[in-house]
Amino acid sequence: RKITPSGGELAEPGDNWSDVAVTGRTLPRLETVTTGLSVYAPLVVEFARKYMQVELMDWQVHAAMGLLESDADGDLVNRSGLVTVARQNGKTVLGQAVVGAWLTSIAALRGKPQTVISSAHELPLANLQYQFLAPILETYFGAKPKWGYGRMELAMPDGSRWFIKAATPSAGMGLSADLIWVDEIYDVDDAVMAHSLRPTMKARNVRTAGGSPLMLMTSTAGTEASTAMLRYRELGLSLIGEQRAGAFYFAEWSPPPGVDVMDTQWWGWANPALGQTLELQSMLIDADHPDRSSFLRASLNQFVNADACWLQPGQWDACLSDIQGPENGWLAC
Repeated sequence: RKITPSGGELAEPGDNWSDVAVTGRTLPRLETVTTGLSVYAPLVVEFARKYMQVELMDWQVHAAMGLLESDADGDLVNRSGLVTVARQNGKTVLGQAVVGAWLTSIAALRGKPQTVISSAHELPLANLQYQFLAPILETYFGAKPKWGYGRMELAMPDGSRWFIKAATPSAGMGLSADLIWVDEIYDVDDAVMAHSLRPTMKARNVRTAGGSPLMLMTSTAGTEASTAMLRYRELGLSLIGEQRAGAFYFAEWSPPPGVDVMDTQWWGWANPALGQTLELQSMLIDADHPDRSSFLRASLNQFVNADACWLQPGQWDACLSDIQGPENGWLAC
């Protein structure tokens, strides 16, 4: 079923939704070169299954394998990674599983206490991640969590620590991190990434931490103002274009260029969870919302010029006419 820029041909609530067979794609449309070898990804899958009571979807397992790719010695190949997918597909669950495994089985495998920093474009989001995962670590692993808005941190029995930080210039001050997870990087300032969080990993390596550090970034597409995300995305596209492996993993689930993104056959490209935890019906309802920019960005993982446009995407193009204008006339907007 096709949704036009003006909202036409949208299914009515009484229609048979099951006649539209759209499912999510496991593989990303864009991905840097990988070998598919990882000693860490299975630990993430196991933590999610055993302690979070979640069976990671195939796309999440695929992303974990690429992100946590390891070499012949078992060390991480990547020092950073960006996984971008539409909203409500489970990227936060993937991040929580990585953090949980890193503080437990990965720390045990490395044989040294690990330091983890979590942040997000808004502190309440990072706090929600902590509020879900901290009780699990406390119940099953004897962790000691601290509670209090803006002061949440957790200590593991082996000395590993987890800090929740706001995405501000002081986020990484005084810390040396083995794992950094930044959620919804589209709205995080580039200076915070480059001058606050990333430098905390400089002193962490195989010798000092039992393994190399990793900065995980998860996000939905943003706008032209998403400088940090666009910078890392360009790095990923460059590696893909050169078909070479670097120390950066990039995976993006999004519709291919040149297609009509309002045609539902392409929605599964941006929503790998479609048909599992995400229903087409809810997306069809969202597509009828007058804020088309928001739908394109959040539900189809498409970058837009701005998130508060005067004209919605497609609205100007829909006004195209072949009527000859008057000679020496004026067009007034």
